[in-house]
Amino acid sequence: MSPISAVIAIPAYEPDKTLLALVQALRCEGEPAIIVVNDDTRKQAALFDELRTLAGVTVLHHPKNLGKGAALKTAMGYFLEHFKEANHLITADADGQHCPQDIMALQRTATEKPDTLYMGTRQFGDDIPWRSRFGNRLTRSLFKFLIGQQLSDTQSGLRAIPRTFIPALLQLKSTGYDFELDMLVQAAKQNVELLEMPIRTIYEPGNPSSHFKILSDSVRIYFVFLRFCALAVTTGLLDLSIFSLSFYLSNNILASMAIARCIAGSYNFYCGKRLVFQSQTHIVIAAARYIGLAIALMFTSYALISLLVSYLHWNVYFSKIFSECCLFILSFSIQRIYVFKDISKETS
Repeated sequence: MSPISAVIAIPAYEPDKTLLALVQALRCEGEPAIIVVNDDTRKQAALFDELRTLAGVTVLHHPKNLGKGAALKTAMGYFLEHFKEANHLITADADGQHCPQDIMALQRTATEKPDTLYMGTRQFGDDIPWRSRFGNRLTRSLFKFLIGQQLSDTQSGLRAIPRTFIPALLQLKSTGYDFELDMLVQAAKQNVELLEMPIRTIYEPGNPSSHFKILSDSVRIYFVFLRFCALAVTTGLLDLSIFSLSFYLSNNILASMAIARCIAGSYNFYCGKRLVFQSQTHIVIAAARYIGLAIALMFTSYALISLLVSYLHWNVYFSKIFSECCLFILSFSIQRIYVFKDISKETS
């Protein structure tokens, strides 16, 4: 196998000899090019010096600890500049949770489709630590609910990332463990095909070599999802407040809804584009799509509120809250797949 055909990136923070054994095994498996990113591991200088002496191994350094996502971005930038003929960058963890045979098998599989994102997916049986089983199940459920895609393992670090997708990933703001989840969200936004390949599940007793902090890192990862809901809640509160004030003054449901939607909608559009979906869609195109969606949802909500008030004699404010809850999922789904869909692939 030519070194140029297989490039593997391994981010490393305070690794042990497991990393050296992994790199040596990979070189024996198929002699791939390997990029190891030292994310401020000053205590293991001798280990990285030894890695640097191995053929086909490049060691990059961060002046301070920047996070796993930042280390992966460093490897991606180096990959784009120095391996121009390779289609995929394979990412693997430094703690021995990915066996060399699976890493190389994923590389071989990835050659079949150069623009596809591949993931090595683990099986989570009862012998796996509870925090890993719980975290994976929760993230899988949230990802399915909010992104609309079913994945077996959203947290796997073993991935084959297509060259064509890397420039978009380098624009993401996340730098920690949340970067890997942001990658999946970005893939869904840009309609990047994602395929899974089963791999062996390897865990040390207690998983001592992992630097994943169950509380803080989980919060960072789930923030990718929580920001979707946070914007909906704040927009809903703003919309309801303005609607209530307008209805109190005018006693006109439609006029009150129009005023509330103009103000709350502007807030939702700006935050949705910049903070939630981080969309690169041209603002004029996104705004036109959003206005069309807002008008359609406003009249749908108006019809539902009128029905509840006139025929079921519900309170108008409760009817307003009920209608917004009913339309929440529909609104999110349309924004994700249409309003803020990036146009980079449409114009390429």
